[in-house]
Amino acid sequence: MHLYKKKKISAGPFFGVVLFVVCFIFFFKAIINVSDDVDDNEIMALKNAINKAITTCYAIEGTYPESIEYIEENYGVVIEYDKYVVVYDLLGPNVKPNVIVAPLETE
Repeated sequence: MHLYKKKKISAGPFFGVVLFVVCFIFFFKAIINVSDDVDDNEIMALKNAINKAITTCYAIEGTYPESIEYIEENYGVVIEYDKYVVVYDLLGPNVKPNVIVAPLETE
């Protein structure tokens, strides 16, 4: 026998709705973070492919490629210009060029 009455705690439907909204927000943020990581990995992969082609060209031909188009035509690098901006800055035939790969901002 109990000397006091136990209170029943009823969460009701409000608690379920709040829990669903919180879970949905965490799920949505996780998807966005995964998408950002994939984009970053694609940029790094493209930059690495360009740098490998630059090094290969220098090893085979003795000079660095004069343009990014030359790399695409002769070394098989594929650049999606609708997704990325590639800046290829060649300082001279025997100076390794600077390569910048950035996502294309479309709004």
